[in-house]
Amino acid sequence: MNSRGRAGIRLRQLALCWCLLHGSAASGAEPCGLGLRAPLEGPGERPRQEHDLRFVIPLDDARYRAFDNVGAIFVPTPMSRGELRKTGSGTLVDACHVLTAYHVVFPEIDLVNARPRVFQFDPQRVVSFRFGQRSARTQGESEFAHVIEGRPLDLGIFDPFTPNYADELLLVRLNRSAPAHYPRLRLDGDVDYVPGRANFIAAGFPVDGMSPAGDYRLYGDRCAIMGPDRISGYATNCSLTAGVSGGALFRVTEDAACEQPVELRLAGVPNQQDGPGLFAKHHPKRRSFVVPIARNRALLERALARSPCPAAEPEAEAAERNGETPP
Repeated sequence: MNSRGRAGIRLRQLALCWCLLHGSAASGAEPCGLGLRAPLEGPGERPRQEHDLRFVIPLDDARYRAFDNVGAIFVPTPMSRGELRKTGSGTLVDACHVLTAYHVVFPEIDLVNARPRVFQFDPQRVVSFRFGQRSARTQGESEFAHVIEGRPLDLGIFDPFTPNYADELLLVRLNRSAPAHYPRLRLDGDVDYVPGRANFIAAGFPVDGMSPAGDYRLYGDRCAIMGPDRISGYATNCSLTAGVSGGALFRVTEDAACEQPVELRLAGVPNQQDGPGLFAKHHPKRRSFVVPIARNRALLERALARSPCPAAEPEAEAAERNGETPP
């Protein structure tokens, strides 16, 4: 076939794609990809802020189940006198390791500028990782299916006294393995990413996203990596609010018909928002920031290999041992 014939076929293919795309728009069909439909406000919900396109990860949609690896982190804070308080989010990357941001486990590093050289890493700090949202629960039960305690593992790459936030990662080694159905996550979500392409979802438990009943809820936000930032990692247009720090930036791969399970690969760890309030995704200057996985992937994989997990527990056995009701 000559070049003119190939060009003609290519033009017809493009025309067909254009017709299908615009035909769907004309028929009023909504996009089916994760987080692409307009978020809804339920009864008793607070009015959404301007530019707020975040959505609650649904409890009854199997396509979202991989997001159950994202949980909330509770630690004793300086002002809580030993009581555990939620300080951020984290992600179960294999059976017994949670990846998060350094300041989520050690929120007192925010005091370093006021009182230099007072922070000290504590390998015995209690970290409570709560994950796996319940689809239904009785009055007084936790909104989380599992609670496992652990201890922090310093990767040796982040200095809180001269911080480079592109390295602000910390591992938590859990005291026991998570149930077997929680998958090990791939750590290659930011390989060959395209700047500005919104095939990422930032996920975590924001403080401003609690339910009217006061329960923590897992939120997602469809967004893009806009490019690298020398000090802060990736500059993104993700909506990150307090409580999402330490959570996950996932690269999302899904089929066009939205019928098959999606594939999530970890691309980064949210750590900073740029100023107060949410900003439009097309804002020319404002950005939120995420710690890159690719920059630290080899080190992470070596750390995980040095601290192997015991065999994951079957779901029923884990639930019985911990007095839980299997989902």
